[in-house]
Amino acid sequence: MVDLVFLSLLILHLVFVVSWFGGALLFTTVVTPTLQKLEPSSRIDFIKKVLPRFLKFIGASSGGAVLAGIALYVYVNGFVVSLAPDSSGLIFIQVGAILGLIAFLIAMVVVIPTGRKLVASLSDAKPPPPERVARLQARLRMGASAAAGILFVTLILMVAGTIL
Repeated sequence: MVDLVFLSLLILHLVFVVSWFGGALLFTTVVTPTLQKLEPSSRIDFIKKVLPRFLKFIGASSGGAVLAGIALYVYVNGFVVSLAPDSSGLIFIQVGAILGLIAFLIAMVVVIPTGRKLVASLSDAKPPPPERVARLQARLRMGASAAAGILFVTLILMVAGTIL
């Protein structure tokens, strides 16, 4: 018989993970390179309109992935131990979980606050110095790229942990 709680938590976790990784990948491979090619006025308008929604999306999808992952881990290891991976795959899942938490911290400590600072500085009546905008954009790009790279490794480890 199928364990509906396990299946629900697993699907919820996977939906949030795919959303988070997809958003990070889209931002680093499409949005960031495109922004660099836009005229400054178009870039400012795009950042002010799109970045706040993106930051909310990343906050919700990353938070949902972490919460669902923790709930799944607690359920499998605390309530239905028969669903827990065997010892050969457990290390991959544990390392993947740690890396996922690191990516979450990067999103919460670097990406979202930097994005908010960028939007706020561009929304001020007095235009910010171009070097401040460039620094914020570079920090946002590096944070998002780091998180996406870590999420990629996390995905590989989690899949390896489930099939080994």
